[in-house]
Amino acid sequence: MRERQRRNRLSPVVAGFDLAYDGASAEVSINLNPDLRGQGWGAPVLAACIARFRQDFPVTITATIRPDNAASQRIFARCGFVLVDNEGRDGFGHYRL
Repeated sequence: MRERQRRNRLSPVVAGFDLAYDGASAEVSINLNPDLRGQGWGAPVLAACIARFRQDFPVTITATIRPDNAASQRIFARCGFVLVDNEGRDGFGHYRL
């Protein structure tokens, strides 16, 4: 019970954007509270975060996703991201919106 109460106080989502030094692109990352995963929140939350970010920064948005993270791959694909480099030098998939 106490563990559940502690988890319920956590933020439902954490999203961040790292704007490139040249200001031409930004990398997005998102982490959904484990209690909300698998309920269809990922894509709508990501889309809303991107829409808000683009109001201030109309730039290319990229994402880096582990090859074994199928859930994130689906969420980003639903938001229009396409794979541009599959398992590059760092072993991750690189996506662009």
